[in-house]
Amino acid sequence: MAKVDLLRSNAVALGGPVSSEDYEDFFENGALPLHLVGADGTILHANRAELDLLGYSAEDYIGRPISQFHADDETIREILTRLAAGEKLSRFPARLRARDGSIKHVEITSSVQFRDGTFTNTRCFTTDVTEVVEMRRQLARKEEQMRQILEALPAAVYTTDNYGKISYYNRAAVEFAGREPVVGEDEWCVTFRLFTADGQPLPHDECPMAVALREKRPVRGVEAMAQRPDGTMVPFLPFPTPMLDEDGDLVGAVNMLVDISDRKAAETNQKVFPRRAQPSRQKQYGHALRSDPLRGERIQEPGGTPRTR
Repeated sequence: MAKVDLLRSNAVALGGPVSSEDYEDFFENGALPLHLVGADGTILHANRAELDLLGYSAEDYIGRPISQFHADDETIREILTRLAAGEKLSRFPARLRARDGSIKHVEITSSVQFRDGTFTNTRCFTTDVTEVVEMRRQLARKEEQMRQILEALPAAVYTTDNYGKISYYNRAAVEFAGREPVVGEDEWCVTFRLFTADGQPLPHDECPMAVALREKRPVRGVEAMAQRPDGTMVPFLPFPTPMLDEDGDLVGAVNMLVDISDRKAAETNQKVFPRRAQPSRQKQYGHALRSDPLRGERIQEPGGTPRTR
C-alpha cells in the first residue's frame, strides 16, 4: 500500500484500538470502490473494488493521472478545483472510461485530507450508477414515444397531478378548448367554462375529472358542454381515469374529451326532419310485373299492375 496515512480515530466505539492491518483490510477489501488522489491529480492508491469496476490492473491504474480515466475533462477539473478549495462533494456525477472502452456512469463522494493547510490526498468513493442511468434513458425514450402518440391523437387528452393541477395536454386539447392551458396553474380541466348537458353552469371543481380524482374512480356516461373563450359551445363526452402507484396511492389522472358535435347535429336533424316512409317497390321502380301465359313468364309493365296476357 502507498505511504498514505489513513484517518484513524483514537478508539472504536466498540472498544479497543484499530490496528493498521484493520485499516488496510477495510480499504483493500471494502465493497465500495475507493481511490486516493494527490494534489497533482495522480492516483496514489485504489482498492480492488475500484480496479474491478473499471477492469484495470493496479499497474495500469495507480500512479497515472486521474484525468486519464475521466471521459469529460471539464468534469474532473471541476472536481479537483472544488476539492482543493476544501469543498466536500456528495454524489457528484461523472463518467469514467473502463479498460474495455465502455463508459461507466458514476457518482463520486469525496473530500480532501489537509495537513497543516496542505493538500495531502483526496478520499474518493465511487458508486456505479450505469444501470440506473440506462434505465432512466429507457424510461425517457418510452415517455417520448408516449408523448408522440398522445400528440398524434385527434382527441383532446390531458393529465393532472393528484391535486388536479394540469400537468400535460396535447395539441388536440388546445384546439378543443380554444385556449392554451397553463401547466401547474389550471385545475381540473383545460376548458374555459363548463356546463351540464342541459345548459346549467358546472364549476370546474365539480366536473367529471374532479369527481374522478376525489373519489379515485373512473367516470363514464356523462355529457357536458365546453365553452371556448370566443363563446363557441362544444358538447363532449369526458373519460377521466385516476392514475395510482404500486401502493394504490393517487398520483394523478388522465382525461380524454371526445367532441360529439356531429352526433348532436345528426340527432337534431333527425328530430326536425323525421325520416320519410320508404316508397313501395312498385312506386320506386314505376312499373309492375305481369305474366305472359303463352311463355309462362311474368312481364313488367310500366306504371301498371300485374295482369295475364
